[in-house]
Amino acid sequence: MVEQKIISNSTYWYDKVGKTQEFSKVNDLTIISADNTGNTISYFYDDIWDLSSYSINSTRTDSKLDFGQIEKALRKQAKTIAYMILMYGKSRFGRQLEAKTIKGQYFRGCIVPISKWLTEKNLNFSDFFSDESILFQYVKHQISMKKDFIHLPAFFKFLSNTYHESFPYKIVINKKTKTYLDEARKIREKNKKQTPIIPSRILSYAIEARWNHIDYIFNHIDELSNFIENYMNQKADHEKPQKRFLNAVNFYKLEDLFKKYNINNRAEFITFIKQLQATSKNLIHTYSGMRSEEAYSLNINSFKQYNSKSFIIGFTTKLDGRQKETRWVTLNKIKIIFKIFKKINISILKKHKNFIILNNPPLFLSVNFLRLNNMESLSLCSLEVNNELYLDESKVILTPKDLEELESIDPFRNWTEEDKFQLDSRWCFTTHQYRRSLSVYSIKSGLVSIGALQIQLKHLFRDMTLYYSNGATNNVNIDKLYSEDLIKTLKNTKPEIKTLEFIKNVIFSDEKLFGSYGKKIELKKSAITSNYTSYILEDKQKTLKLFQNGDLYYKETALGGCISVDPCDSFLTNSLTECFSCDCGILKKSKIEKVITKEKNLLAQFERESIEYKTINMELNQLKSLYQKVNGENNE
Repeated sequence: MVEQKIISNSTYWYDKVGKTQEFSKVNDLTIISADNTGNTISYFYDDIWDLSSYSINSTRTDSKLDFGQIEKALRKQAKTIAYMILMYGKSRFGRQLEAKTIKGQYFRGCIVPISKWLTEKNLNFSDFFSDESILFQYVKHQISMKKDFIHLPAFFKFLSNTYHESFPYKIVINKKTKTYLDEARKIREKNKKQTPIIPSRILSYAIEARWNHIDYIFNHIDELSNFIENYMNQKADHEKPQKRFLNAVNFYKLEDLFKKYNINNRAEFITFIKQLQATSKNLIHTYSGMRSEEAYSLNINSFKQYNSKSFIIGFTTKLDGRQKETRWVTLNKIKIIFKIFKKINISILKKHKNFIILNNPPLFLSVNFLRLNNMESLSLCSLEVNNELYLDESKVILTPKDLEELESIDPFRNWTEEDKFQLDSRWCFTTHQYRRSLSVYSIKSGLVSIGALQIQLKHLFRDMTLYYSNGATNNVNIDKLYSEDLIKTLKNTKPEIKTLEFIKNVIFSDEKLFGSYGKKIELKKSAITSNYTSYILEDKQKTLKLFQNGDLYYKETALGGCISVDPCDSFLTNSLTECFSCDCGILKKSKIEKVITKEKNLLAQFERESIEYKTINMELNQLKSLYQKVNGENNE
């Protein structure tokens, strides 16, 4: 279902600039950033380092390191540390850091707050890194003041593990500081609240109201685009601005629309466009579950249809740390939003000096284009999801039934003690709420698998999808909130996802398979004399048909996998050893070893004379005995 390809143009600083530079030769004229043609944007001596050319969304303006926030006395030291991160910083996947990570995690999260604290104490970075007591004081201060310290461990670890003879700062975190940070992190994680779902009544109303806005505006889109192109793109007449504005409104037959949205001048029209963007973004999140940054990666041609299925094409970095083009299953009606902004954005950009080559502009284009003339570079609008087109306040306030629904999802959370969830308070939407709501309502429907959701939400780990879906066993039906074609599309992807899981985990398994069905697969593998990959690709459609027809099924198990299409009686009794003799069993040595370790840990929690201990011990001994047989087969 989901096609992904790595973008060839790297968005990493090191790939474009760092490889040609040496840390030991850093000076004021060292190049920090360059555009795609190689022209320098920022030098080391600049107080603003513009890294936007290395951002996934080069039109965003949040990739600039502003050293003006740091006192002059500490500025060069701060730049040296930032340059060290640019040169040697690595993500958890071992790749160079993205511009957004450098700014958010290291610059804004660590360098800036540390420099401000040092200024207050009349200290510098040399003092900070050379004196463990000073470093500990700062950590304690951040935690006691309830300030953000989440990025400190990574920052300290990086500087502890990275060495270059020309870099003046080398730290070793003592045990006291590390323990203090670990304990504080555990406390914060324990108190951290999961993003709530949007109560079904509120979500249902919001969806209906937003579509009413979109449908109404779509019916006037030609008049709106003409108004933008021929009036908003012209310089304002300061002598009789109101009269000219009203004349243009009448000329383009927009009186009813402007009255409905209370638009009386240029400024209010610009606000209207921004609110329309926020309403549209909310609907895209509702019907895709994408993250906010992923939504900002969209352009006016991102909506696609293949064989009656609807998709949104965008970019993500969440799967393996690299920028990838990917797609989200969505509602067919979402195409209206893309049609609206295709017309609006093209009308706005007709005054751009490079309009002829701007054939695929961003979906959420900055409204600054309606304020300024001769804009030279594209930028995105920064949207607040609650600053959208009108919603009836009385329909989005929390009622006792809404609170009951939230409590049914998470009964152990004291909702009424939290300020955001007070009775009669307005519900504040966030983009992550849509991801969580889509997960819970989809799983509740029984039509969408965890695997389908994992791919739809672009989760790297299945556990994260399960976490998002937490509470799904007690909630409303998805068909009350999401359209039939979206549910159908998600449901129809299940056989394909199961096929891909089967091929990845069984056919392309990195380790030898055991069990009745596992041995059959191994024999089949050994019998193939042609190119194995080609064989599998040719066989994929046959396998997919077996899954679609219900003749083959696959699910991961604690010991490996199972291909049974029928319910498993042994699963109900929690008997793992039955998998060893079952015709549908696929066993993996590494998984058996993990189960044995977990069973041992579980056994240690019970008294030797207890019935629990005896039951678990019996199962454990059987597992060990069966594992020895498998291990013996492996050694032959």
